Amino acid sequence: MQICVSEGQQVKKGTTLFVIDSRNAQLELEAAQANLTAAEASANSAKLEYESNKNLFAKNIVSRYMLDNSENSYKQAQAAVGQARAAVSRAQVNLGFCTYLAQVDGEINDEALQKLSKGVVIKGYRTRPCTAERALPPENLWERVPPIRYRASIPTSWVRLTLTEGKNRQVRHMTAAVGFPTLRLIRVQIGDLSLGDLQPGEWRRVR
Repeated sequence: MQICVSEGQQVKKGTTLFVIDSRNAQLELEAAQANLTAAEASANSAKLEYESNKNLFAKNIVSRYMLDNSENSYKQAQAAVGQARAAVSRAQVNLGFCTYLAQVDGEINDEALQKLSKGVVIKGYRTRPCTAERALPPENLWERVPPIRYRASIPTSWVRLTLTEGKNRQVRHMTAAVGFPTLRLIRVQIGDLSLGDLQPGEWRRVR
């Protein structure tokens, strides 16, 4: 991540604060997925050997020592799969570097969420697959100025979107494309940096 402003610098609306290059995160994810595939293959092989030794032990063909060794190898392989899956999850978080909460006009439905997840066409461009799910209103939500429009006959709902790309007004265009215009948009996470309980005008030092 390249920081584009210096400490204490006054910034205006539209100023670029930082730039994230997702290529390293993509390579990290691909490597983690390859490691997971290899770990799962090793675990399957270890499982087959362990099950084979159990049958052979029951027939007094192999020793208890061989059975115990194959069982330990299988358990170690299972642990390696768990570690590999955790590495994939971490890489996916790093790649999914922007997470937004969007308050939309209407009660979002499963069909719209599925379309958002698979990608929608906005201005001739199909968005990349993303994570789209219902969300609760964020805690400690500050007042919006000006307030969003309110219509008693039409409810609103919240959607959490995690993207691996960033086009101009992308979230707003995406929700509109599935029939749920965005009324309010909050970016709550970039990579492993989360907004937390920060309020407008507040800041904290990151490393």
